Amino acid sequence: MSDGQKRLDIELFFEEAFNERIGYFPQKLALFGRSERQDELDDYSDAGEAGYANLTRRHLQALQTFAYDELSLAQRMNHDLFRRDCEEILERFEHRFQRYALDQKFGLHAEFPAFMINMHRLEDERDAANYLARLRAFAEASDQVAQSVSVRRDHGVVLPRFLLEQIIEDCNRVITDLHQPERSMLADDFRRKVTAASGVPESARDELLDECHRALHEYVAPGYRRLAEFVQTLLAEAPDEGGAGSLPDGESYYRACLRWETSTDLDPDRIYRLGLSEVARIQDEIRELISRVGFEGDLQAFFDFTREDRSFYYPQTTQGRQAYLDDLHQVIDRVQQRLPDLFHVLPLDPLQVRAVEPHREQTAGMAFYHGPASDGSRPGTFYINLYDLEQLPTFTMEALAFHEAVPGHHMQFAIANRLTTLPTFRRYANYNAYVEGWGLYAELVTHEIGLYADDYGEYGRLTQELKRACRLVVDTGLHARGWTREQGIDYLYANLPASRPQCVTEVDRYLVMPGQATTYTLGLLEILKLREQACAVLGDRFDQRGFHDAVLGFGPLPLDVLAEQIEDWIQRQV
Repeated sequence: MSDGQKRLDIELFFEEAFNERIGYFPQKLALFGRSERQDELDDYSDAGEAGYANLTRRHLQALQTFAYDELSLAQRMNHDLFRRDCEEILERFEHRFQRYALDQKFGLHAEFPAFMINMHRLEDERDAANYLARLRAFAEASDQVAQSVSVRRDHGVVLPRFLLEQIIEDCNRVITDLHQPERSMLADDFRRKVTAASGVPESARDELLDECHRALHEYVAPGYRRLAEFVQTLLAEAPDEGGAGSLPDGESYYRACLRWETSTDLDPDRIYRLGLSEVARIQDEIRELISRVGFEGDLQAFFDFTREDRSFYYPQTTQGRQAYLDDLHQVIDRVQQRLPDLFHVLPLDPLQVRAVEPHREQTAGMAFYHGPASDGSRPGTFYINLYDLEQLPTFTMEALAFHEAVPGHHMQFAIANRLTTLPTFRRYANYNAYVEGWGLYAELVTHEIGLYADDYGEYGRLTQELKRACRLVVDTGLHARGWTREQGIDYLYANLPASRPQCVTEVDRYLVMPGQATTYTLGLLEILKLREQACAVLGDRFDQRGFHDAVLGFGPLPLDVLAEQIEDWIQRQV
């Protein structure tokens, strides 16, 4: 067999393995714009999770049949990354009973309506029938989730009481919505899609709408009701506090989470101390800004001023929410005009901005991003949560847009979406320290080219960077140092200009995502270190646009592999 044939074989293996991976999850297929298994939901059972682990083991065994020494350098890198991904999937599986199967942010109850509304394409009668099949499948899926939660309870893992209560509230909110068949969000979504679909005859629409109402009444509402009732039974035995340290073998689990999330071997104590140092540094920068704007008072007084002064907040009205969206669009339009100053390669996929859907407003994050479909059928989407405009002061708008949209996550994922020379598994990998580090870097580099409108926009950027530094402290505090929920909330409130409800939402997020909150600052610091190395070596030949293209042009990478690739890129510029 020739070297070319061997390379072709391993490339074919990567593509087939990726297709098997996403094919295991019907909802992920929809995320990629694929139409296979469009009448199914994911398997949420423990057996389903075990089946995916077995698939991963088969892939790992198959990978070992390729002679590593006979591969090209590029193929070896792909080989190493695929092996690393498989090993992490299997390690996560071994820790599965320490991971909550359902929480206030993630899980079927929160994600199902958004998935149907945003991901299920409906262009003809078959798509409509598949939509209805997915509605009917919800009842079984919700029972699978309840069973998975029950198994974890048997292993001593139960979500804290205050988070279970949030899940019950979310389920009841959806149930109330479903009892309004003419106005419920899913009925409305189906009606709009069926009406707009050219492949659905007008004569079939009334019957399809009747089937939709029946499915919502007979399958979706009962599924939510049973899930809420089951979660209610957990309240009596639920702990008052959370954190990985309270779980069985929690210390090793948290260290594993940090390794998965950050792609580093940093221990909790070092991350905690780094956080304290970064908090102090950024607060000193804010003190300099306070002096610059002529405010008379200390840091805490300025925090109180920006919390309380109504000029920094949009009114809690329909008009206020629309005004926020309109101004957000203007910020994005402004930065898009400056992208050629930062990149040679620009994204091809369009970007849309959407408000978070009402059913998940109260527990969803303030802002987040979903990447474009691989076939270009769906744009990248920047979600903004307009539920409580008290948590969206005007001075944070620019930093949020730069992080989630451009030049942040949309730039990142839209570029990766078109890296067709890479194996598909690499284009859609999700290494959190790389992803979130770039988002935070995007907030900084836009400051460096003067994109913030005024000192208060710069203050917003600094508060966002400060929040990410506080996360190093609070995440390790909650999961490795025995902090209570209230200790975490108090630390954030004392060190940030955030409202107390926002601090509560932040801490509750950290509790169910051990280690994730540390990725932002750690990723940013690595990218800055690599940029400093490039500047030191290249001097006047350093091209910032070329550096940015290089960071994004390899696709998502673990931080250690990113460092290797950028160091190689630097040498090629010499």
